Amino acid sequence: MNTTTQEKYEEALKWTQTLLQIETRKEAQEAVRCFQHGRKIIEKKEKPFLLKVKKAFAKHKEACANLKSEVDKLKEEQDKLKEALVAWYSREKEKSDVRRLDAERVKVDDESALLVQKWKDEMLALEEMGKVEEALLLRENLSSMVEEERMSLEGARFDEFWSFEIVDESLIPAQYLQPDEKAIQKAVSSMRGVTSIPGVRSVRKFRSVISKG
Repeated sequence: MNTTTQEKYEEALKWTQTLLQIETRKEAQEAVRCFQHGRKIIEKKEKPFLLKVKKAFAKHKEACANLKSEVDKLKEEQDKLKEALVAWYSREKEKSDVRRLDAERVKVDDESALLVQKWKDEMLALEEMGKVEEALLLRENLSSMVEEERMSLEGARFDEFWSFEIVDESLIPAQYLQPDEKAIQKAVSSMRGVTSIPGVRSVRKFRSVISKG
């Protein structure tokens, strides 16, 4: 009776699981043979699936290329359009941040106008009482409400977020610096563990390289 690939796979799996605690050279040598045998079983079991994957990937790649050619140009122009919208909004936002409130020049609905007047009265009262910080906060809220009406667009919104630009790398605190692990690994490997990099120590490790057998 011929043993099927699945049966060989199950046997190899059980064999592997019995060798996970290696104490002697004999057990180590058996582990190598087990690994070589298991790799052959894996390759045989994978082969038909990999062929299907290869064909599917070729079709996927072709479909992606066709899709890209169909929509790529418009997507590029739409990205430019979004950038133009953001640029417009940024300019308007900068203007609103420095523009002083001019209630007579701004058109708002009746309800907003009442609220504006109420806040203005409260703001003047706070200023007379010497509560400058509270008055400034109220002014900011009032300005924000009026300016957002000017810049609102149907079907779009602008979410504020903060990014950064590095102006002097030498002034950046250590906790924000990312070690170049690839460069460190290259230096340690080339010097075979002898390194004088401050803050780094060499650690000797091993990895197994098993022949096909």
